Amino acid sequence: VLNNIISKVLSEKFLRVRNRYFNRDEVHLPSFFEGAIIYSGNRAEIGWRKFGDQVHLTFNVDPVSQIFGIDSVLSALSSIMGKEKTWTKTLMKKAREELIGVRVWTSYNRLTYIIRDLDFEINLESTFSVDGNPNPVSYRQYYLDRWGLNLSNPHQPMIKTTNGS
Repeated sequence: VLNNIISKVLSEKFLRVRNRYFNRDEVHLPSFFEGAIIYSGNRAEIGWRKFGDQVHLTFNVDPVSQIFGIDSVLSALSSIMGKEKTWTKTLMKKAREELIGVRVWTSYNRLTYIIRDLDFEINLESTFSVDGNPNPVSYRQYYLDRWGLNLSNPHQPMIKTTNGS
């Protein structure tokens, strides 16, 4: 209950990204970061902790910061592809070298992910089954229905991620 109360109070003043709270004021970094912004804030937690033989209720607040680039994965892929019309092996290798391991933040659900691979065989027009539904849906339609996103490049590769929090 106490964690919920603290979350509510902090959410009124700060931007919440998962269990971290960031000042709503952005701090812009020097130009060599190419438009990246840094959010500084706090991570708060209340819980029972054991100290020796005794258990105490503790309140922990840690300063945290995260840097977000303004660029998107799509614009990075477009830059790598240049004027080419299809993904060649050389371009695929370059895209993987630049993007694998990069942490990305999605504005539609405010979660961070780490890019583990790029799948050039699957794109927005590819289909899959959702929650056991026998009617397949395209990735494009899924993102439109689920998140209200109208994705613009039907031939962009799909990114494979892991949770980045």
